[in-house]
Amino acid sequence: MWAPAAYTYLAVERGAVGWLLIAALVVAAAAVLHPAARAAERHLARPVTS
Repeated sequence: MWAPAAYTYLAVERGAVGWLLIAALVVAAAAVLHPAARAAERHLARPVTS
C-alpha cells in the first residue's frame, strides 16, 4: 500500500532524480522477471509427493 505514495513522492518532490529512481526500479524488476518465472516453472514441474 505504500508503493503509490512512494512513486508519487519521488515523481513530485524529487523531480528528475525521482523519475530516474523510478526508472531504475522498473529496469531492476524487469531484469529479475525472467529468472523468477523460470524458477516458478521448475517448481510447478516437480512431482507432488505425499
